[in-house]
Amino acid sequence: MSMKLKTMEEVKAKLIEEFSINRIFTVSTKEYDLSTNPKGRNSKKDRRNWADAIFKELYNKDRCVVEKKSRCLGTGEYNFSYVKFAMNKDNEIFGVVHGKSSFHCLYPSDVWFYDVNEGGKDKVRKLFGERGFSWYTDEIIIIKNDNELSYKEAYNNEKRVKAILATLD
Repeated sequence: MSMKLKTMEEVKAKLIEEFSINRIFTVSTKEYDLSTNPKGRNSKKDRRNWADAIFKELYNKDRCVVEKKSRCLGTGEYNFSYVKFAMNKDNEIFGVVHGKSSFHCLYPSDVWFYDVNEGGKDKVRKLFGERGFSWYTDEIIIIKNDNELSYKEAYNNEKRVKAILATLD
């Protein structure tokens, strides 16, 4: 498996170059447990508290005022893209996973540090298993949409992030 991984600093610099500094946020996940599966409307207190704090930081309003409305109509969900990181045995941090998520009043977000043996793609499982990587759970990077309500923009941004991150071949 050849790897061309980018360090956290390289990823952040490339994201700022691609999206602008005003749309790139390094957000803390260190004090929150985001290792539980968010499926089924997980209402775990840590996940809610993290979402409330990050939403306030990103949008300067309380998440509880955002109604869950229609994704098709482009209302209600505040959509974003993100990058999660992993750490190797030498404590070097690399961007390894990208995704798209959203915040609204009923659901904090589906960002989580899953068990790669149960939910990871083969390439990520290989990276964690053979190379001894583990999740870096202190921070993630969020890429804020220009139009935070646009589901499609978040998916397009995720595609742009994918091109920036290294591929695990």
